Amino acid sequence: MRPRRWTRSHASDEDLLLLDEGELTRRRLARVRRHLRDCPACAERRRTLQQGLADLVRACRETPRPAPDAAAARARLLAQLQEDRGRPGRWAGGRRPALAAAGLVVAAGLAALIVQHADDRAADDRAGG
Repeated sequence: MRPRRWTRSHASDEDLLLLDEGELTRRRLARVRRHLRDCPACAERRRTLQQGLADLVRACRETPRPAPDAAAARARLLAQLQEDRGRPGRWAGGRRPALAAAGLVVAAGLAALIVQHADDRAADDRAGG
């Protein structure tokens, strides 16, 4: 079942977002633009959606980036796990906090990759493709 694009003669959020992404067919593009000229409610909703996306991108950019040695921390963690394998009682010796911290470094590295991808996509969109 296809999602409804128009509800009670108004453009859907999907169409408003696709308009800004350049993903509408020519026919639908003309219909949405014509509707936005005549419907202040949809024009306002489009501005609200645009502002929400801009706020989200800004928040992603302001997220702290991990230290540049995240790969080294990951390698140290894997080496320590390899060393600890087969040694009984090592987990009780206080390794959990260090491993948890290393896990957070790895998670921060993954988050940085996601944010970088979003930044690259936003830059491509601004550049026109």
